[in-house]
Amino acid sequence: MEVVREDDPDAVCSSDFYADVIPSWCNYENSSPGGDSAYVANLDDNYYDDAEETITSETIMISNAAGKTFEVRVSHWFFDKDYYPNLVGWDDHMMAALLKIKNMSSKDQNQLNKDGWSHPVDEWTPTHVDGEENPDYQGNFKVTVTCDDTCFCLSAFELVE
Repeated sequence: MEVVREDDPDAVCSSDFYADVIPSWCNYENSSPGGDSAYVANLDDNYYDDAEETITSETIMISNAAGKTFEVRVSHWFFDKDYYPNLVGWDDHMMAALLKIKNMSSKDQNQLNKDGWSHPVDEWTPTHVDGEENPDYQGNFKVTVTCDDTCFCLSAFELVE
């Protein structure tokens, strides 16, 4: 996940990868120390004796949003290949990122979309086809958030390539 402010398009608020250049208008946190993305791992206990399910999340706090517009960009990171495409029940392509945006500065507004936003998933549209990234898999989206001078914000969702 990354956030860009319309009037400061060269400044990207994202993971520790950008730690030396995080803009002053944001703060990035990851639930995993040193983490740089939201991540899900559900290791098969048949192969890993000490396997644990892992779910990490990202939080970006934006300050001074009144009168500003932001793009919150969420991207699917592809593995080099789909490791178990023929394994019954292997449906990792059905797990989609969920973005929730909370307005903490307005007494009249809390969640901008109570259900959040996500990219589409379909049982028959896997992440890979014949070992290559599937061009039909729509894993990237952005939400544009525009806040007025009283910090009441409107949002617009869009799938992106």
